[in-house]
Amino acid sequence: QVHKFSEKAERAAAQSRETLALLDNKGVFKGGNGDVQVYGSQALMSKKDNVLASWLKSVKGTVHEPTLFGNDTATPARYSELFDALVSTLASTADPPNDAELISYCTRLMPRDAKHCTDNMMRHTVQAMLLFEEAASNVLQQVMDETQAGEFKMELEASISRVLLRAEDCIKRARKRANFSAEGAAGLYMTLADARAHFGEARETLLESLDNVRQMIPKACSFQGADDIEAVKKMITASEELEQMAERIRCLSSASSSTGVNIDRATRESKKHDTRLALVSLLRQKHDELSDRWVAAISQRISGYRAGGSSTSSTPTATVSSDINKRLVAAMIERLRPGGDSASLVYSAQKLVEMRFQTMKIESVQAATKLFEDVAMEIYHEVAEKGPYSKDLLPLVHADDADVRSMLTEVVFLANKLIISEFNIRLARDQDPRLPSSLLCREGTRMDGGAVASRTSELLMGAEIAGQYRLDRYIMAGGFGHGWGAMDLQTGKEVFVKTFKSKEEFPPGADSVVAKMVEELEIAERIAKVQHLMNHKNVVAVLKVPRNALVKVPATGQQGACFHGIVTEYCDGGELFNYIVIPKESGGLQGCAFNEPQARFLFRQIVALLMALHYPPEGEPAYYHGDIKDQNFVVAGSTLKLIDYGTLSKVCDNVGPAKHMTRSHQQPFHTNCESVDLWAAGIILLDMLLVSTVGQMFKVSMGQNRGVTMLKAGKFWPTITTKLMQADTGNCLLKKGEDSAQNLLSKIFVMEPRNSLCVREIAEHPWLKGPVPTEEEMQAELKRRFKGILSGTPSGTAFFDLGRASEKDGQVIMQRVIDLACAASKGEFVKAGPGAKPGTMAIHRWDRPSMDSDTGVTRMHAEDGAQWVVAKYTCNVEKTSFDIIKGREVVRIRLFWETGSEHEDFCRLSGLLLDEVMKLRLT
Repeated sequence: QVHKFSEKAERAAAQSRETLALLDNKGVFKGGNGDVQVYGSQALMSKKDNVLASWLKSVKGTVHEPTLFGNDTATPARYSELFDALVSTLASTADPPNDAELISYCTRLMPRDAKHCTDNMMRHTVQAMLLFEEAASNVLQQVMDETQAGEFKMELEASISRVLLRAEDCIKRARKRANFSAEGAAGLYMTLADARAHFGEARETLLESLDNVRQMIPKACSFQGADDIEAVKKMITASEELEQMAERIRCLSSASSSTGVNIDRATRESKKHDTRLALVSLLRQKHDELSDRWVAAISQRISGYRAGGSSTSSTPTATVSSDINKRLVAAMIERLRPGGDSASLVYSAQKLVEMRFQTMKIESVQAATKLFEDVAMEIYHEVAEKGPYSKDLLPLVHADDADVRSMLTEVVFLANKLIISEFNIRLARDQDPRLPSSLLCREGTRMDGGAVASRTSELLMGAEIAGQYRLDRYIMAGGFGHGWGAMDLQTGKEVFVKTFKSKEEFPPGADSVVAKMVEELEIAERIAKVQHLMNHKNVVAVLKVPRNALVKVPATGQQGACFHGIVTEYCDGGELFNYIVIPKESGGLQGCAFNEPQARFLFRQIVALLMALHYPPEGEPAYYHGDIKDQNFVVAGSTLKLIDYGTLSKVCDNVGPAKHMTRSHQQPFHTNCESVDLWAAGIILLDMLLVSTVGQMFKVSMGQNRGVTMLKAGKFWPTITTKLMQADTGNCLLKKGEDSAQNLLSKIFVMEPRNSLCVREIAEHPWLKGPVPTEEEMQAELKRRFKGILSGTPSGTAFFDLGRASEKDGQVIMQRVIDLACAASKGEFVKAGPGAKPGTMAIHRWDRPSMDSDTGVTRMHAEDGAQWVVAKYTCNVEKTSFDIIKGREVVRIRLFWETGSEHEDFCRLSGLLLDEVMKLRLT
């Protein structure tokens, strides 16, 4: 009964807050249809199935420890109930929000015996709950794109953060009640006292609401006589007001269910912007006081908090008050700033975890961070009510408490999210991110390193990662891993996934690569939170860094929570290197250099990126890449995007002279971070202008860098001029003057550091202000080069495992699936008869409809349709020596992309073949 009283009293307090929130302090009803939260809650409810499916997949792929939600058939129902409770809380306009449904849900969720709810279980329950944010944001983004309501995005994300913070509090309060019960009579007495306090809050809140309603009720006026027409008119108006008020009171409970969003957006956003600026100004002025009061609050309210230092320290305040806490305060204030970046907050969370990891209790640190909001609100109320009011603080006098708290909640939620992320990063530091080779073998089989290396692209095809990403297309291998084109199953968009190689793919004794892999993962996780870089158009955005994620490999039937990798946005153009220096014998266009406007178009983007790295927004750290080169830029349309974050670091963290990672880009003249990156960018520009005639000037041969040697000997520019006069007299590098490309490069390739220009000065160089092609013209040029590269190189291979079929049966199956796949393509792909080699079958990609409108000739029977063929593929059946099925060799169909077409065509054809193979195998 005490438990029931506790829950009901909390619910009453929450519902009472909502009732009061629908009335302002003047007694005028607020319009429920004017709240962005209502729009968000309606949008989420309309897409409930989508959100739940995405959320459950993320939980299944990310959280592998027991949670309060369970791991049985009832789990989806529990998440569905939690979804309803979260959306109900999102629709609330109260401050704190009306969390009545969350209170009931968390009470039901908590086991009767508190011993069954461990700290570890609570942590993973909260982790699973927080994954709602990503699933909800993805669905809301789709809804807002459809309804053109994108201006609500930031406000809705902040509201979702507020709700999840409230949900975390609810589940911890429910656990606290369960623990009180376990303590016997004393615990129940404390629960009872807590419940009485909630009851009192509900009663006082409702009385205040009734007072507001009473103020609204019009009074009767007195009559001077039967002919007092004015009094009668007044009473008519008062009667109408009473009727409207009665209707509004009846609608109070459903006010939040109205549709539409009728908000004066400009006025509201302007007011919130001014409030945010004033709040940041206030907290900056009160920085030291805020830090001290936060420390005192932590010491008084969170007895289990340990802030670092010696484990034997007996002075909590001393351990709490530290430079890292002050740095965290400054970082949260910076994040509050309009357009404020998260980099400082990421750095502060990182340092906090590093310093206190050994003695750290993550729940206590999170609770301590939440107290920042309460202390900041206290300071805000003191200034808003009592002054003094400087000009920059005046907006706080008229600010809404709910707006101020929402801003603080948003930054506290982000801070706690970052602390959890850093804590998990630190926990994973001792784990080996290499892919276990056991995933690549069917049960009861083994294979050697050579077999793993040769078949990774085949065996991992179709693997599902973290319940969210499916590996659809193998792209290439790198030093530490493999690159894949993958499908985001939640959004339907194509992404790039980097998977790390297995131990067997490295030579014996190469365990040192593990530390480098771990470092790359950590850098990717942190850089993903630096908004000014992730939002930069010349940076490939990191979307997710799965750690210990569930991976399912359909080719082998294996699965395990052991996947580590990096997910980024996908760019379909390949590396810039391929457009510049790939040799002709490999299908490249070495004989076709970029002209001056084209090179300028691309180099402007590289300079813009260096500006973002080395001259970030105020208060954010500068970054040094250390491996700028054409292989680390990919092409998306006409845009260059930087990849590979393994070498990225803060400039302030670099100790000693900076050095480029690639030998051909190293030089002895410059040792500061900015000059090293700029020198490497200069090499890219030089290659774009020279590689077709002079070749690569900065090339290592016999241990010597040709370009550096020539610079030292004073022969660098004379050599370039002589060769251009012989081979390319129209090259722009022969031009002289302040606005020439040679002048720009000569100020990058200088041997005396004091004479070199910085990135900011290079960005203002006259040459960069010259004419450039339009985006459409540049995109057409890059596409022309891309097709030329593809047409001369093997562009793709796919394998389809036929299991226990014989080679002869495999030939029959191949013929059948080709016929079915071509038929399913409705004439897009055509079976072209036997290939050039025995046992092969050719397939052609046509660029005309299946029935030619002019001649009425169908593709299948066209004799003179060779001009319509834009791509050629071959299929054959082969037997491998790899023992994937115990005791037998494997027979498989091999699809090979010979010439022409594009990636999308190859993917469609391989997808059609796979569908038919799967149908045959299932039957």
